[in-house]
Parts: sequence; structure tokens; C-alpha cells
Amino acid sequence: MPAPPIQLVYASVATKPFSDARVNALLRHARQANRSSDIGGCLLYENGSFLQFLEGPGPAVEALYERIAQDSRHTDVTLLQTQTVTERRFGDWKMGFFPDARVHVETLDGFGDFFAPGGGFTRLTSQDERLGPLLEALRSGEWHAHLR
Repeated sequence: MPAPPIQLVYASVATKPFSDARVNALLRHARQANRSSDIGGCLLYENGSFLQFLEGPGPAVEALYERIAQDSRHTDVTLLQTQTVTERRFGDWKMGFFPDARVHVETLDGFGDFFAPGGGFTRLTSQDERLGPLLEALRSGEWHAHLR
């Protein structure tokens, strides 16, 4: 019997800003690799700041996170949450992407100044009560995600 899936959330800062073309290339690669590892989730990127939700088989998700943490395109990689889930919250999303992250995030209570100078997703901590509402907003379908 396979182990239940896990969900892992991390934030990081790009060592240099990603152009739209670079983000699209990253997404294409992630979706292809995730398909073969049964990993899914979603990615938010705004002004050099990443927030990613990964979910799938524990060993595969943990191995992917370790590769990401060592990737020279990121710095300040911060693990925010790891939890076992009874069902995958992002269904079959191989990697959803929210291109207008700032517009969406700033509509949530408590996120109004989230992207002020020096801010971004790395402002979140593992104890941050805003992670739950952010996750629910992503899953709710209220925001338009680019899925492939």
C-alpha cells in the first residue's frame, strides 16, 4: 500500500529576475519532470520571489525539494510546511502557475503590503497563519491559473 501523499511548501528568492520566457521554460521543464514523478502543485512568482506548493509521494517530493534547495537560480530557500495529506489538493495539476501573483495575493486579508520594498513570499514563516488562507485561495478557482 503506497504511503499517503505529502504537501511541501517553500519560498525562495531568484538570484536574478526571471523574464516571462525564463519562467515559461522553467514551467515546461517542471511539468515534464513532475509528470514522470507523480508530483503536482502550483507556483507563484512575483518580482524575484517564488512560492511553491509541491505534492505527491513523500520520497519524490522531498528529493525534488532537495534539488531545488541546491539550485543556483534560488537563494534564501525556506521550507514553510511539510504535511501528510489524505488527498492531493491540486488534483492533477503538474504545475499550476499564477502569472499575476501580486494582484491576487494582495486581495487577501493581511497581504496588502506584502510586496512592499524588500518583501515577497520569503516574508512568510512556517508559523504564519496566512499560509492556510493563501492555499485555500489557490485551490478555490477564484484565481485564474495557467495549467498544462
